[in-house]
Order: sequence, then C-alpha cells, then structure tokens
Amino acid sequence: MTLMNATIEGEDFWSKRYREEGHIWGDDASMTAQRLAEKLSETDSGSIKTILEVGFGYGRDIKELALSGHNIVGIETAAFALTESVSNVADLVNSGKVHLMLGDFNHAHHLRNDFDALSCHRMLHLLGNNGLVRAFSNRAAAVLKVGGLISVSSRDPRDFNPEQMEMRGHNIAEYKTRPGHLISFWDEARFRDTFGKRFEILEFVQGTEIESASNPVDSHFTLMIARKKPEPSLV
Repeated sequence: MTLMNATIEGEDFWSKRYREEGHIWGDDASMTAQRLAEKLSETDSGSIKTILEVGFGYGRDIKELALSGHNIVGIETAAFALTESVSNVADLVNSGKVHLMLGDFNHAHHLRNDFDALSCHRMLHLLGNNGLVRAFSNRAAAVLKVGGLISVSSRDPRDFNPEQMEMRGHNIAEYKTRPGHLISFWDEARFRDTFGKRFEILEFVQGTEIESASNPVDSHFTLMIARKKPEPSLV
C-alpha cells in the first residue's frame, strides 16, 4: 500500500484532502510565489535570500522559490502534506536548500527575524475574523528582517458562490457540502487594516485559479506584496 492511499486515523482535514484528492491545485507555482520571486529579482538581483513559506501544502511553490536560487524554510500544520512535500522535493531537501517542518506558524516562536521574505498563498481566508489574523500579521513581522518582503494572498469577496456557499456573517461563507468549512473573504481594506501598521504595502494584484481539482470553478483571490517597516525607536 502506498502512502498516498493509506488510511490515517484521526488525521487533520487537509491531510485527508491531500491524501484522497492528490495535488488539488496542480503542480505549477502559485501567483503568490511567482510574484515574490520576481520582486526579489527586481530589488536585489543575484542575491540569495532565505524565504519562509507558511502553509506549503504538498509543495507546489517550494521548487519555484528554491530554483530561483533562494533557500527555503517551510512550516505546515498538515502531517500528510509534510510527508508529500519532502518526497516531492527530496533532492532540494538533501542538498540543504529546503528545510520543512510541521507546526503552527502563529506559535512558532523559535522562528525569529532571520528571513528576507515570507510567502503564504490562499490561506488567510481560513483563519476567520478573530485574533488568529492579527497573530499572523504580528508573527510575520517578527520573523522578517527590516525591509523583508511578504507576499500573501487570500480569497476575496468576488469568490462568493451562492450555488455552493451560504453567508454566515459579514464576508464569511460556509460550503453547503462541507459543514464547518468557513471562508472569510479579504479585500484591500482588510489587508491595509491588518498589515498597514508594520508593513509598507507595495502592491495589490488580483488573481484567479481553480478552487480545487474536485471543484474546478474559478476561485478569485487578492495578493498583497509589502515590505516590513523599521521598528519604532524606543528612544
């Protein structure tokens, strides 16, 4: 029996999805990772950076960023995703270009301001309208060097699909066929409110990709590129 088909008792939601549905967004890198690689090339061409990827899933963006010449550290909560990603980029892991770990980014206090950039594709909408969002912003600022770039994206209000979802609050929708699977949509104003205090926002880009291979409708997201501001002086 292969690992892809193995049954894991008590596994988390995303491990179960990846195991049952495979590479649900294909293997091409996301716009979030591609735009970050382009931005790093534009601002400091030829320099090797250390990038943190939060929520790397089955590893679709790891290879894109590593093959751009950078060193990658990834953190992910889904146990199966870690196993799948290590298998997919085994050569990069063995070479030391990529280091992957299992854990919750918001509680990964061992990660300090050692990173030149952070990438996180289409994950913020899963955090809801609560303290997890602010905690993510604070942790992102804590792990990045001053001047470090963040490339982060989330599904936006254009993505509400009344045929598949029901609204459960302001900009919060629940899938009809996935009880408990809530989507908290982001717009540019929410990005500014959440990240604007500690980051200089450089650009917003709107993108589209499939929601998943099992639900191949267009999924709309907004991508923010921002730079960490200098810390306020205590003097």
